[in-house]
Amino acid sequence: MNDEQFTLERVNRLRKSAGHQPLSTLPSGDQRTPGNCAVARALHDIDPTVMVFSEGIFTDNKEFAKVIANSFGYNYELVIAKNGASYQFGVPVPLPMASFIENFDEGLYPELVLSI
Repeated sequence: MNDEQFTLERVNRLRKSAGHQPLSTLPSGDQRTPGNCAVARALHDIDPTVMVFSEGIFTDNKEFAKVIANSFGYNYELVIAKNGASYQFGVPVPLPMASFIENFDEGLYPELVLSI
């Protein structure tokens, strides 16, 4: 399983945990844009505040962050980050997903980049 397939599988596991339908492919997204990348766009119908970095998935919604952590099989407290006047809850992503995110940002998945 390559990094893209792994990421889609984890996104779909997360979508199922949140009561949403799985995706057949990751949606197109913007490179180096944490709130509009391919992974974030795959989760926006669940939580529009999601921001995705290679370090983790961040959200304003603590309950959704717990769903993310559980779907990734994590059993620990969430990372809390201050973002301006609000707080975000973060969940580290598995290494293959982090690799996909980094490679997407570097342009290795041109078919997933939104065209202007």
